[in-house]
Amino acid sequence: MAELRNRNRKGQGRRYTEMEKTLAASLYHKSRRLYNFLRRFIRLPTWKTLKTYTKKASFHSGINGAVIELLTKMAGKFSSEEQQCVLILDEVSLKRRFYYDDASDLVNGYIDLGPDGRKADPACHALVFLLQGIYSKWKIPVAYYLTGNDLKAFELSRITSAVLEAIAPTGMKVRVLISDGANVNKSMYKHLGCTENKPFFSWGQDLYHDRSFPFDQGTEKQSSNPRIFI
Repeated sequence: MAELRNRNRKGQGRRYTEMEKTLAASLYHKSRRLYNFLRRFIRLPTWKTLKTYTKKASFHSGINGAVIELLTKMAGKFSSEEQQCVLILDEVSLKRRFYYDDASDLVNGYIDLGPDGRKADPACHALVFLLQGIYSKWKIPVAYYLTGNDLKAFELSRITSAVLEAIAPTGMKVRVLISDGANVNKSMYKHLGCTENKPFFSWGQDLYHDRSFPFDQGTEKQSSNPRIFI
């Protein structure tokens, strides 16, 4: 449709719908080289148009409110089985880098724990929380935080609790909390009330143990990552 609409218009006179700009932005970020090649034959938005468009999307460290709203709509359409999900947390390494974001008038690149504030040290990790269906194929990131090498267990415990609290009203049923075996994660589980004899903790009205919940079907060696059932 954009091709037909803009066939007789010059550069600055071309107009694109929100969906067309979103699709073009996705393609541009997948491969700039391919995008520039396609622009020789298709009237796609310029990179300046895409840059202006993507600046309107506001993403900040912490829980994404738009995703929480989306989860509420999804849960309303899902069956009880489809609402069952796991919450996965993991850190991704980042290069230490600072840049000025004129949209928010902030210098980004520092440790940013969302509501818990920013720190003066550079961030080197992104802590990501991802929801994934157990009986149905869906997954969606719900929160991220910019962290350093000194994230404390009590901070991680508070962040994880806040994410669980935000998900609870949506209707999605978090049954499992999954992470790797990093020391800070092990310490976090202790803060949440887990012990060697009680490798689970309660949340809301639901309580599940690893032997009573049919999630992990792998061997002991394959399932070495902590799985805390809530």
